[in-house]
Amino acid sequence: MTFRPRPVPWLASVIVLASCSGGGEETQRADLVAVTRGKLTVSVTESGEIRAAKSTTVQNEMEGNSTVIFIIDEGTMVEKGTKLVELDASSQIERRATQKITVERAEAAVVNAAKNLEILRKEVAAANEAAANNHEFAKMDLQKFYGAMLSDGKREMGEREQSIKAEEAEIDLAKSALKLAEDRHKWSLKLYAKDFITKEDLDKDRLDYESKKTRLTLAENRLDILRKYTHVKTERQLKQAEKDAELELQRTIAKGEAQITQAVADHKSKVAELKLATERLENLERQIKNAVVRAPTPGIVVYASEGDRWRRRTIELGASVRERQNLIVLPDTSRMLAVLKVQEVVIDKIKRGLPALIKIDTAPTPLPGQVLRRAPLPDSASRMSNPDLKEYKTTVEIFGNNEDKLLRPNMSATVEIVVAELDDVLSIPQQAVFSQGQVQYVWLNEPAGPVATRIETGDHNESMVVITKGLKEGQQVFLVEPAGLKAPDFPQPAKPEVKVPKPGTATAKEGAGRSAPRNRPDRDTANGEDPSGDGQARPRGGNGGQGGRRPGGRRGGNPAAMAAVRAAANAFKEKVKASNPDLAAKIDAAGQGWMMNASIKSELEGDSVLAEPFRALQSEMRKAFGSGRRRGNRGQGTPDAAPGREQGPNN
Repeated sequence: MTFRPRPVPWLASVIVLASCSGGGEETQRADLVAVTRGKLTVSVTESGEIRAAKSTTVQNEMEGNSTVIFIIDEGTMVEKGTKLVELDASSQIERRATQKITVERAEAAVVNAAKNLEILRKEVAAANEAAANNHEFAKMDLQKFYGAMLSDGKREMGEREQSIKAEEAEIDLAKSALKLAEDRHKWSLKLYAKDFITKEDLDKDRLDYESKKTRLTLAENRLDILRKYTHVKTERQLKQAEKDAELELQRTIAKGEAQITQAVADHKSKVAELKLATERLENLERQIKNAVVRAPTPGIVVYASEGDRWRRRTIELGASVRERQNLIVLPDTSRMLAVLKVQEVVIDKIKRGLPALIKIDTAPTPLPGQVLRRAPLPDSASRMSNPDLKEYKTTVEIFGNNEDKLLRPNMSATVEIVVAELDDVLSIPQQAVFSQGQVQYVWLNEPAGPVATRIETGDHNESMVVITKGLKEGQQVFLVEPAGLKAPDFPQPAKPEVKVPKPGTATAKEGAGRSAPRNRPDRDTANGEDPSGDGQARPRGGNGGQGGRRPGGRRGGNPAAMAAVRAAANAFKEKVKASNPDLAAKIDAAGQGWMMNASIKSELEGDSVLAEPFRALQSEMRKAFGSGRRRGNRGQGTPDAAPGREQGPNN
């Protein structure tokens, strides 16, 4: 776990007591603390917010925008069915009266369309029946003309055959009459020659013969005309009449179907209009009913809000709300949670089921709980506000049923998650640990006087740090650097060769997300030398310029991380000197705040060789010391501006 020192409240009182004491012996005792052996609780402490495990959100179900004319007081405990909000529904009430008239008219139109459809169906049926009869009659006329086909394959005599037979019979009669008239005429000629008959009788027989002859000729002509013309014409007329009757039947059926289809469509449209009008009326009724919003579940009233933290808006009396807007949140306070954000550097330590203590201002003692879940990815809100600050949303369940309503939603809380319980370890206050480069040390109280002793540290909590090497139980160390002593000069770890990736390579692209080299030997800071190599010496600490402390008694962050960032800064400056001497001169001239200089940053980011290493240095600095904005900290966040220093508003 990263060593993140925090101010210890009792330290200030110890220093004040020491400064007010009269004797040097008592002052020394006040500044000393013994190395103790025992149990140490390692934990992660973050600020969070109390929330309900389950809550019900009440929305506005009215269309468009509505005005709030009543709202229940926030914080009220309500039961199911309690009136929460009332919205202005006067316009919906007016529209409902008009819509009722529209529905009645639509109902009358549906009835009228149904009656018209019923009448039309009967008319079409009658017309179809008449057309079918006409078609059948035409077929019968044609069959009567030809004669029906009998079962033996022969046809019965039709009108055509009958008329032919009649003409043929007339011809036969005419022939017989002509034969008789011809014989009589021949006989009359013989009798007249012998003067047995008169001229008048002969002429009479001759005329009768001529008449019978003409009659036969006419009969034969009539038969010929009947066969050549009359029958052909009649046949075609009857066939055409049968076709016309069939077409008329089809036209009548199609016309009737079209009329019925149109009438059915008209009826359906009237039904649809009635349905639409009814739905609109029902919707208005529903909106008027929804104007009064009631609690669907019991809970405590919390006004819903929208917008970001700079433009957050909550509902109030007279406010305009839109459809589907959240109005009220009803948290179920019987089961409460604490929601916090844990930094990426310690998120791997957080596991489901770890015990936790939740501290709130209204509770006399911390409340027990355990880790319920942690987010697999960083919180998106944190990424938007600061892309380099990775925080993971973590949920802690608070034990108990909250019967006394001590916990309420949105309350602030401090959550301590117990990561480990260490047994039989040596520990001292964090304020007693100092750093010189990458080396950590303490001022050990020896009989001959204070001695700077190199140590190695392990896990830590908010105030104590584990000593793994360099001290023994019972030894005494100074909480503040003894005045008047020179800062120690410990040998630093060897510096590895730094390889600068070429721009555009995969290694260079990955460099922005990797830490810069951490084990470059730092410059000696014991005598106020500049660790960043910019030539600007700075006094050390607030107690006579000794190293390893910051003004006001606040110390730096993890010494190893501080030293690594200083080493990375020095290595980067060497790159700049080798690649761009003019820019290196600007950096030296800018002093401690060179990373905050807009002109220098612009040149570095635009340099094809230095851009990636510069981003890697910035990433390394953020990983080691945070974003500089957490919990009101306002440090510069650069290696030359006291890395890791927690600068409050009063610094």
